[in-house]
Amino acid sequence: MEQFSYPRLQITEYAEQKLGAILNPLQENWLKELHYILSTKWLETEGMPPVCPHTTASLMCLSIVSGVSSTLYKPAEYRETGCAKKHFEGVLTEFYPWELDTPKGITREDAVKALYKTLRNPAAHSLNIRFKKNGNAQPVSFLLPHIESNEGLSQRIIKPKHDFGSNSIEMSAEDTLEFAPTTFYWGIRKMIEKMIDTEEKINEIFEGLKNRTLTK
Repeated sequence: MEQFSYPRLQITEYAEQKLGAILNPLQENWLKELHYILSTKWLETEGMPPVCPHTTASLMCLSIVSGVSSTLYKPAEYRETGCAKKHFEGVLTEFYPWELDTPKGITREDAVKALYKTLRNPAAHSLNIRFKKNGNAQPVSFLLPHIESNEGLSQRIIKPKHDFGSNSIEMSAEDTLEFAPTTFYWGIRKMIEKMIDTEEKINEIFEGLKNRTLTK
């Protein structure tokens, strides 16, 4: 049986020291579990889950962005209500490696907006179904993740450029937004690493968190 491997984020000891209360749960719970889902071949037998739980993987990707945007992205400016959209879109705009994961059939700006309005919100509130003004319902397409051995994913995910075959966001000819969670997982790891790649950025986040109350 293959031993499970999981590469931690490539961050400095200073980042671990100053922001460990956030980074450790992020790595050991959210990212580690997502890595496991994306590198596990489920048995395709009657009564078992699908070969790959693409909906689960996609929901975890979007939840990670939400969590990172509300804790590590300009925390001094975050308020418990009214800022979710601003911070979700802001962290993706400023730090996601769009230059390496270029959306297809849609601009970067529109891709960021679509991730919040067309993917994140329907996934959280309406079973991945987007309801249009004319009353029609349009499901969002969560593509089957790229599945390989755990060791293979661990080697690919730390590369400076992704090589998963398709980029994370594509607008199809039928005007359906397609989302590839494995590529996006690579991207959000790079996003987080970029957010805390200097002591100046880390200190700004640390100071911004001092007066934060994340739960009432």
